[in-house]
Amino acid sequence: MKRIENERKLQRKSKRGRRGELSREELLLISDDNTEIEYTFEELLEIFIEDCELRNLREHTIKYYRSELNAFIKLLKEQEIELRVSEWTGETIKRNIIMYMKEKGLKTVSINSRLRALRAFFNFLEGRNLIKSNPMKDIKLLKDRKVP
Repeated sequence: MKRIENERKLQRKSKRGRRGELSREELLLISDDNTEIEYTFEELLEIFIEDCELRNLREHTIKYYRSELNAFIKLLKEQEIELRVSEWTGETIKRNIIMYMKEKGLKTVSINSRLRALRAFFNFLEGRNLIKSNPMKDIKLLKDRKVP
């Protein structure tokens, strides 16, 4: 129902002031291969969050995803890493997220919490063909080593 409503809204917008260009939303609606469209992290996050809302996930879960994914970007910015979403790799996650968080002294449970949110996000993007390759594909959760 919401998709039909969005399509109607886009149709009304497109009738006003058309300049021969399609918006990202319009391209998403008509494109079979969404990987050709270069999205910003913020746009992908909003697409993901909207899907979470459509699936009727708990408000707490949605806040968790938003918080953890924004923290992910903050960690990259702290390291002065500005990558387009299409440039993120497993190595980016390992070196600039996992190792960086370990060096900052974050506990294993906190790191794994962030990794779970990232996995859900990137699995969603991959499933919708919004990214070409999933940087979380080979990333495993950390083992919590108990001190004897």
